Amino acid sequence: MRKLLLTAFLLGFISSLALAQGGERLKEKIRAQRVAIFTDVLKLSSQEAEGFWPVYNDFLESREKIQDDMKAIRRDNLSDAEAEAQIKKHIELRQKELDLEKDMIQKLRKVISMQKIIKIPEAERQFRQTVLEKVKERRQQQGRNGG
Repeated sequence: MRKLLLTAFLLGFISSLALAQGGERLKEKIRAQRVAIFTDVLKLSSQEAEGFWPVYNDFLESREKIQDDMKAIRRDNLSDAEAEAQIKKHIELRQKELDLEKDMIQKLRKVISMQKIIKIPEAERQFRQTVLEKVKERRQQQGRNGG
């Protein structure tokens, strides 16, 4: 759950940064950072990368939609029946996310080895860590520059 919240926060923060600071340029930098980290951690050849990225990008896009639906779940001022319905919805969305990940793995196993697939969570962790560090650096720079 913590990982999901961190990912949702990062995606939201990255989106707001993208809108605030030239959108496409920042998105492209983030994409390039993801490609660099994943290529390094997974040791993707150019041929593997060619097959990997379309599958993984589709996964990211679909996962983001599911996470948006999770964010929309109401949590305040609910009756017991409404709370139960929201909990069921949350569990259904988490199952959708899990099914999506299973589907991605089945597609990727045709492109890269299982030894590389198992390293995807490590690549994601390193990517999130790098983004967080860059955000922290940017905030510190803005604080030193007065704004």
